[in-house]
Amino acid sequence: MNTQSLTELADQIILHASSIAEHALHLRALEDPEYTDRTAEQQTEAIKTSADFVKLLGEGLKTQDDKFKINIIQWGKQVGELAIKHGRSLEQALSSTHFFRTAIWSFIEDQTKTKQYSVDQIFTIAKSLDPLLDQAVYGFSQSYVENYRKISEVFSMALYELSVPIVPVFDGVALLPLVGEIDTNRAQMIINQSMERARELELSKLILDLSGVSFVDTMVANHIFKLVDGLSLLGVKTIITGISPAIAQTSVQLDIKMERLVTCATLKQALANIGYGLLQET
Repeated sequence: MNTQSLTELADQIILHASSIAEHALHLRALEDPEYTDRTAEQQTEAIKTSADFVKLLGEGLKTQDDKFKINIIQWGKQVGELAIKHGRSLEQALSSTHFFRTAIWSFIEDQTKTKQYSVDQIFTIAKSLDPLLDQAVYGFSQSYVENYRKISEVFSMALYELSVPIVPVFDGVALLPLVGEIDTNRAQMIINQSMERARELELSKLILDLSGVSFVDTMVANHIFKLVDGLSLLGVKTIITGISPAIAQTSVQLDIKMERLVTCATLKQALANIGYGLLQET
């Protein structure tokens, strides 16, 4: 295919970018009924964004310049960010490439009937067009994964922070009820958050309730010891409550020296241990 013919085809793709984009979105709507549940504003934005992409492909075919590969990768990254923002799955978002590819080749097929391109010319078009589409997928996938990772990290951090619910009981005394499994990351978060909150709340005593923890091994026990020792350096006395029979039995089997900790069977006993019961009686 000579350069002039490829340029003419590229110009036609650019000229009809909006109709090609509408065709691609129509194909998608046929396969994904939920995609039709969009406002008129969202639909208009989708057509504009899609038409811009088709124009980029046309420019890439026309110029055969590497800089347009960069532009297409950048477009893919922007769409990847939008996909994350709107809560679309990677599978849903990547499927758009299939619809674009189908719509563009449908347009090229129509042009072929008019221009009577040869088989060799069609292969030349494919060799130029398909890599551009692949670059868009690359940019999109890279951006999607990166943004998903960032959001996951933020979510995980927020979840970890919520998993350290230090509740002030009265001046200088707070309760930290732990629920669920404790892995290394969460254990470190518990230590960091507890010590920071103890300083902020000017605590003198912290009740650590383990009644919601189903399993304690040597790793968990060691982090509890670290927490107790760290709080002790801050002048905070730690009292452990809610140790279940299963945890007690596991501790014995693993030879975990829990006796070095101040423990109480219940929260009521812990409060009495630090004088709360006496205050109530007076």
